Amino acid sequence: MKWAFDVYDKDRSNTIDRHEMRLIVRAVADVVTVELFLGDDTPDAFADRLFEEADENKDGKITFEEFRKAAEHNDTLVNMLLPAPV
Repeated sequence: MKWAFDVYDKDRSNTIDRHEMRLIVRAVADVVTVELFLGDDTPDAFADRLFEEADENKDGKITFEEFRKAAEHNDTLVNMLLPAPV
């Protein structure tokens, strides 16, 4: 879980901001079949939805604890970083 959080936390601030969330979702959308996780959303809209779900206290930053809790309810946060089965 910490590894996945660190992938999102590009600036190593120990929090994830909306921009970082969008960067990861865009990167994943560039290399996988988009419909597998985006559905009808654009990458940014999907990232914003994930961000809103995870930012429990609505301060514009996701802490590791918020990330952990969100991942328990929405495994997409972690699963989109894992390699696809061959």
